[in-house]
Amino acid sequence: MLFSFTAALYGAQAPSTKAVAKVIGEKYCEGDSDLFTVRLDLDVRVTNDSGSTVYLRSDMIPYVTRVASDVEAAKRGDYIYEVSGASVLFGGDQKLPDVRELTVRPGQTVVSRVAGGLTARYKPDFRYPQSVASGHYALQFVFKPEKDFPKLAHQSLESLTTEPVAVEIPQNVHAVPCR
Repeated sequence: MLFSFTAALYGAQAPSTKAVAKVIGEKYCEGDSDLFTVRLDLDVRVTNDSGSTVYLRSDMIPYVTRVASDVEAAKRGDYIYEVSGASVLFGGDQKLPDVRELTVRPGQTVVSRVAGGLTARYKPDFRYPQSVASGHYALQFVFKPEKDFPKLAHQSLESLTTEPVAVEIPQNVHAVPCR
């Protein structure tokens, strides 16, 4: 499954910087008896078709996830819900990964691995805010740096927003423990 997104440079769209993400893995993670998490592992390929160098931070995460009933609804901005404020949590005994500056020169592509996801319900008649039942949906992600430190040598892209991507949440999911 592939989806593409365009980059916003310092708050303005940069149409000459393109990105394509490929879902390289899906995992259904246990929650409780009513809910589970759909975890998506993504390879994000950012291509710079402009005449100048673009910089990305290595700590880009899906800060906003938008869920729509289908791709056309997402293109109209008609979302079922939107969740924001994602972060990656580390235990006290874990070292935070170093933040690197990714340089994308004109005509070049860089690949970054990121994770995204959403909350799903086992039973369609169970209601829970910001969750979906089995079925077909469209997702749109807004990637942002997880933190604003450390300061890097160059000003980097502030966000990357995906085009809507069709996803399917199957019925009778067997969720597994995830870490």
